[in-house]
Amino acid sequence: DFLTLPGNNFKMDTILTKLLDYNINSLFVEGGSNIITQFLLNDIWDRVTIYTAPKILGRGLTSIENLNINHPKNALTFSKSNFSHLDNHIVFNGYR
Repeated sequence: DFLTLPGNNFKMDTILTKLLDYNINSLFVEGGSNIITQFLLNDIWDRVTIYTAPKILGRGLTSIENLNINHPKNALTFSKSNFSHLDNHIVFNGYR
């Protein structure tokens, strides 16, 4: 099934409210840095999973955009975390 919303720019609460209309209360989000950052900024996450490939891109790509955190004491912290391997990738899971 596809959920279609008008336009191109959506507010997070619009999307989540629409999902609740369909009785969806659990969501797996795979997206780029913008969508991931929006979920983190809106504090609507339970687990963060990051896959790291064995490749070097120089400056690379940003996986998470600016969270406006300017001091380590305000950093996003995890109650539990772990690392594993998937083929030759490193997988990080951080839990709320």
